[in-house]
Amino acid sequence: MSLADPQAAAAHARQFWNERYRSFSLSESGWMGAGEVYNQWLYECKRQAWQRALALTGTAHGAAVSVLDAGCGQGFFAGAWEREYPAAHYTGVDICEKVVEHLRGRFPRAEFFTGDLAEWRHPAGCTFDLVQSFEVLHLLLNEVAVARSVVNLAAQLKPGGHLLTTAVMPESAVEPNAYIRHPDRRFWQDTAAQAGLRHVGMVR
Repeated sequence: MSLADPQAAAAHARQFWNERYRSFSLSESGWMGAGEVYNQWLYECKRQAWQRALALTGTAHGAAVSVLDAGCGQGFFAGAWEREYPAAHYTGVDICEKVVEHLRGRFPRAEFFTGDLAEWRHPAGCTFDLVQSFEVLHLLLNEVAVARSVVNLAAQLKPGGHLLTTAVMPESAVEPNAYIRHPDRRFWQDTAAQAGLRHVGMVR
């Protein structure tokens, strides 16, 4: 794959997830080969970090916030929002058509769309109090695609809204395998500035 071609990166991601999902388990969306039980523990760690991040934004459990889950995957956080923030209006978008169809049947109160994060906008022009994108952007493989995605997602925030994302920020870009790329710290600083984002907190 050419890292100079964001469309090829998007096509790669679409093919990868359409082939990977079979039962929509945590093992498929998480650490492949680690087993379902271990992935349940990993996702519980993610849930706790998500709760701490929401606390930084001042989001109360009864708040009727609008949230966009950018790269919603097999629906772990769709379920978490439904259980723990029942007044929230949840929208999920993912590049994988297969998982979107699955989630529409599983969570009828929520909205789900298929789309590329670098381009997708809500068809009704909705904006959001919170946009979250967890364990997603490092899978795009292309820094142009990542930057476009961050700028596009930030543009869909309401005034005073928050973008929550996970990112490894090494001093130099790292590609640990054929489907993950971690851009360097300077990339994230420049992209945040381009998107008009201000850093307000970090959860470890």
